Amino acid sequence: MPQKNDFQEIEKPNVIYPAGLVHTFFHHEKSKPLIVEIGPGRGDLLFHLANEHPEAIVVGIELKSKRVDKMIARIEKLELTNVILLQADAKTALDELKDQPIKEWHIHFSDPWPKRRHAPRRLLSLPFLENCSALLQPKGKISITTDVEWYAHDVAKIIDRIPQLSSCSPEKVQTSSDDAFPTYFAEKWKKAGRNIYYLRYWKS
Repeated sequence: MPQKNDFQEIEKPNVIYPAGLVHTFFHHEKSKPLIVEIGPGRGDLLFHLANEHPEAIVVGIELKSKRVDKMIARIEKLELTNVILLQADAKTALDELKDQPIKEWHIHFSDPWPKRRHAPRRLLSLPFLENCSALLQPKGKISITTDVEWYAHDVAKIIDRIPQLSSCSPEKVQTSSDDAFPTYFAEKWKKAGRNIYYLRYWKS
C-alpha cells in the first residue's frame, strides 16, 4: 500500500490513492461533470448514480481499504465504466478536486462525533461546506442525510452562513425525501425505528 505522501495509482482498476493524481487522471475528461459521494459505504447509491448519469463521472471518496476492495469487486461485476474511487480523506480529496466541474455532492451518514470535545472532528464544518459550495457548479446540488436529529439541525445552521446555497424546500430539515435512494444501511436503520433526516441545497 502506498504511503500517505506518495501520489501514485494503486494497481487496481478505478482506484486512485491518495487523491493527488486526480488532476492528471481527469485532465482528458474536463468536459464531463462530476457527481461526488463522500463515504459511499457498500456503494449502493454510487452505482445507482453511475447508471442514472452515464454522461458524468461518478466519484466515491472512501478512506477504508476494505470498503474500497468490496466496491471494486462490485464495479467489475456491474461492468461500470464511469465510476472512480478516491481512497483518501475527504478533506484532502476536496483540495484535489478544485479544478473539476462538480454537478452534485452526496454526503450521507457522516459521523456526528456527539461529544463536545470531538466536535472538531466532524466532517460537516463551515470551512468544509464552504469548500463544497465553492467547487459546485451554478445550479448544482448538495444532498446530506443523517439519522441524528440534532446534527441535521446543526448542519442546517452552518449552511445558513453560506449565502450561495439555498434550501430546495421551505423546511430545511425534512423527515422524508422523494429523491432518496433506498441504500442498504438507510433501510436497515428505518426498520430499526430510526428517523432519517434529509437536507437538500442548490447553488445560486
